This record gives sequence, structure tokens and C-alpha cells, in this order.
Amino acid sequence: MENKLPKVYVNPIDHEINNSQRVYKSNMSENFDTGRKVSIDDIDKIINDRHHILKSEVRVVMMDNNIKNKILVSRINDELLFMDGEKINVRDIKEISLK
Repeated sequence: MENKLPKVYVNPIDHEINNSQRVYKSNMSENFDTGRKVSIDDIDKIINDRHHILKSEVRVVMMDNNIKNKILVSRINDELLFMDGEKINVRDIKEISLK
């Protein structure tokens, strides 16, 4: 018994294929935000640290590269509460670290 396979049509490729070009260009647009934003998990790591009893001294880098040294008390939803009564939205923070 001889099995005959059906003939399969193969479309010839006579040009260069750039499937990922659009995805690559979308990341290179001018509106792409390269600034690192802090996440809720980063803040929760500081607050849930065993050394954070009621407050922690932190260094906060804002999105406009303004650096603030503050005493972090807690987080409520998307805002951080500081000892001096100031509330800062998490979206406005570029980086936060323990001092």
C-alpha cells in the first residue's frame, strides 16, 4: 500500500516580513513614559516592615525630580500620609525608599 499525500500549496515569500514592527514603534513613541512609578507593593513593603512601628523615615522622589525627606505614617487607598499632615498621591511619586 502506497500512501499518497495531497499536494499542498505554498505561497512564495518574495518580500521581507516585519511582523513586530508596529509593536516596536509603539514603544518608541514620544508619549512613552520612561519615568519609573512606584507601585502599591513597594509602599506596602515599607509599611509592613518589622521596623515600621508607627512611622518610617523615607526619601521620596516626585515625578518632577523634587526630593523630599519625610516621615511616612500610613497609606490610605492611593495616598500616603506623612507626619506633617501632608497627603501625596502614589501616582505623583517616582521613587520611594527608606532613609
